[in-house]
Amino acid sequence: MNVQTVMLYQSFLWFRPSLFLRLLFAASIGLTSCIATAQEKYIDSDELLRRIVNTDLNNGDAATKTRFESDYHELMTRSNAREPLAMHNYGWYRFQFCVAVKNTGISVDSLPMCTQAFADLRALAMNTEYAIVFVVPSAMSILGEMYKDGIGTKASRYLASDWFIRSSQQRSSNGDREGAIRALEEALSLVPDHPAGADLRKKLLK
Repeated sequence: MNVQTVMLYQSFLWFRPSLFLRLLFAASIGLTSCIATAQEKYIDSDELLRRIVNTDLNNGDAATKTRFESDYHELMTRSNAREPLAMHNYGWYRFQFCVAVKNTGISVDSLPMCTQAFADLRALAMNTEYAIVFVVPSAMSILGEMYKDGIGTKASRYLASDWFIRSSQQRSSNGDREGAIRALEEALSLVPDHPAGADLRKKLLK
């Protein structure tokens, strides 16, 4: 992301009423520099995400903000190291941020943070080594949402439906029948005549 782009988005978000959104954006592009020292004990990536999401930056003190930045940086580092759970959680968090930006009226199909989140989630979803892990079908569903709404990629109803179908198939293979049905419903709501939909529906509803 070049300096002019950073200044444009920083300027826009800085004057939004949400301090959380401003600080989140600053953290995401590396403008914050106060990173806490290493954690005294290992914190798994689910707990890191929970702490990040639940941090109230509007009312937090300096220590709260420092911990937020440290947790965010740690999750990003693990994702860059290709840890599956961290890739999923960091991708999901950036996806949620991109949704918030899109809701302000900004196009996010080519916003660097959003395109990188899309690329990371796709890499996770395409890695058959992790096929039985819940994060893979979840990543597939997030990709469906991103294609559906044009987040990090150009919008495509068919490609969105295709990723929901993949998610449904993987959830079914993992024994998650209810999750598979929900993903299938999402797929067919976008493309009712998807070629894989009829057979999958028969399999799930028999």
